[in-house]
Amino acid sequence: MLTPYFEIRQSDSELILLIHAPYANIKETEIYAEGNDFRFYSSPYYLRLHFPGFVKDIDEPCARYLTDEKQFEVKLHKQNAGEHFPDLDLIGGLLAPKKKVKNIKPDIQVLSSIDNDDEKRGDGDIVNQVEEESTSEDENEWLIDQQVVEPSLQGCSLNCPRYGFGNQTSNAFARLGEEFYEIVNLRDIDVTAESRRDELMHDDEEKLFSDDHYLSDLMEPEGIQPFIEYCPPWRESDAKMKLSKTDLETLKNFGNKEYLLTKDDEISAFLSLFDVIFACVYDFRTTMGESSVESAWTINKLSATLSWLKIFKSPEDVVKCCLRRSLIYPLYRHWNLANIVLQDTVIIFNAGKRHVLWLLLRIYSLFGESEPRYMLNELYIKDYCIWLQNVSDKKLRKFASIVEQVMNFPDTPDKSIQTYFHNPLASSPMSTRKYFHHKSEDFNVLIFFRESESDTSDSEEDSSSEDSSSSDSDNAVENCTEAKSR
Repeated sequence: MLTPYFEIRQSDSELILLIHAPYANIKETEIYAEGNDFRFYSSPYYLRLHFPGFVKDIDEPCARYLTDEKQFEVKLHKQNAGEHFPDLDLIGGLLAPKKKVKNIKPDIQVLSSIDNDDEKRGDGDIVNQVEEESTSEDENEWLIDQQVVEPSLQGCSLNCPRYGFGNQTSNAFARLGEEFYEIVNLRDIDVTAESRRDELMHDDEEKLFSDDHYLSDLMEPEGIQPFIEYCPPWRESDAKMKLSKTDLETLKNFGNKEYLLTKDDEISAFLSLFDVIFACVYDFRTTMGESSVESAWTINKLSATLSWLKIFKSPEDVVKCCLRRSLIYPLYRHWNLANIVLQDTVIIFNAGKRHVLWLLLRIYSLFGESEPRYMLNELYIKDYCIWLQNVSDKKLRKFASIVEQVMNFPDTPDKSIQTYFHNPLASSPMSTRKYFHHKSEDFNVLIFFRESESDTSDSEEDSSSEDSSSSDSDNAVENCTEAKSR
């Protein structure tokens, strides 16, 4: 059976469901609503929803078929008038019923089972559990699975390097061809330990960092300024980031899924999500919202999660990594640009899961059209889209506040501060610069300071150039904020 596309609207007293079913057999339509459970059947369509609130129990809800639109309009009355049902636009979270919480260790997966009558008789708890599940299955006979089963890369073996969403995958690359190493820099993925991954990634970054490219963008900021002054939709209006009909259709096709993540894996999932969104925001800002043929490459390359399958351990780790890679790989490499992208990412997380989903679906679309990056959708993006719908906005804002604390580097008036992992100026003619290590909690960074006004005239000219660039960046953000308020 097919799961139809649908929309849900609400008023103070009603829910209005619009179910698009152009090939429905109208004479054999069945609609049922009880509590928070809604069921719709009209061959070949079947839809089962679980609302976040309760509706009045009606055997035959008010419904009609709109011939021109080829859709059913179903009206349900809320049990408590005036109650607001949250997240009705995140349709993926409505498709599957909430399951009873069971005491199952997340790291254990049942691969096969063998019936043993003696063992069942010897363990009363197991027998009771089986009886409970049998009763539950009888009660939920009508709850037909709506998710299409597809071959996936999921599955994690013991004692093997892990990667993918929530570190839930291993041994996925053993059966794949050489072309997939175009998108992942790591060789021998399934036998390389996590610590070794980090070492190889840092060696690659050190080798590919270009002093000349960095200094060129630093000394000629006019090429970067339009991107800094650009005002993206998350700084203007929430309406500009509303999920489109195509986005909702994609979420509907994803269905729903339960993820059993350990505490460490959940933390890692949040940190990697920040890394992926940072890469997408960088591309969005440097293309001014118009994706290019290089957009998929840029996002893939900037994100250590997607290009090195990195597992982050702390907010300091992910912030440092985002800054490093934004000054190594993309076309535009400038501290002020990287800093404003970092601020953008925090703004998006503070705005809630709809803003994050909007960008994840953008990535999903770009990777789907860029071979062989569609595999990254299977490893990360699709699962993030499903999982995120069940994450509270409060938790995202809390995470954003923690990252923001890491971003608050100690500033020094009258000095231009540049933060980086490496001294790109050590071998350059500009020997008037000096640098030192600064430790903020466990976050080690190198901060570059200009020497005092008694330095050479060349140093003074460079200082005025950077100060001007930094001032322009601040003014751009202020102008964007004023435009939003208007």
